Amino acid sequence: GPRRVRFPGDVVATSLDGYYHVCAADTSGGAWCWGRDTEGQLGNGSTIDSVAPVAVRVPDGASFTRVAAGGYHSCALDADGAAWCWGQDLRGQLGDGDGQRDRSVPGAVAMPSDVTFLTITAGFDHTCALDAGGAAWCWGDGSSGQLGDGGSADAPVPVAVTMPDDVIFVSIDAGNAHTCAVASDGA
Repeated sequence: GPRRVRFPGDVVATSLDGYYHVCAADTSGGAWCWGRDTEGQLGNGSTIDSVAPVAVRVPDGASFTRVAAGGYHSCALDADGAAWCWGQDLRGQLGDGDGQRDRSVPGAVAMPSDVTFLTITAGFDHTCALDAGGAAWCWGDGSSGQLGDGGSADAPVPVAVTMPDDVIFVSIDAGNAHTCAVASDGA
């Protein structure tokens, strides 16, 4: 049955997400991950699995507000609306354009010009986010069309989702090889 997750000290989780590993943001701008760590997806600089939450190495000056855990990668948004990802980069799901190199600590996503993200979601091998204007951006595995850009190529940096006319997205969720969003009118 369900078991209580014990965080160190007075840590309070504000969001939770995961597949083979789980990550949570806390109220102090930190993040915690536990579970499988074969590709560095726990974000603590190692590749050692952990049955208990370990602190993600949050970059200096950053304060994480949301986290998302994919198949073998993790991502977070900071208080400034910038995205950070770590773990496996086989399909470009870290969004840094850095040649599919795995990383065991958070690295900056190559953000589109003049864009800040409000929310982020991680699919198995892709990642998506919504910007402040309700537009969607995705990166990583595009083989099933899950990036929403009209093609099936992988994207190592965020690409704009081809949005229907006059639609503003208010939420987005990435699955195994698909992505869904809800528009402001409930569609």
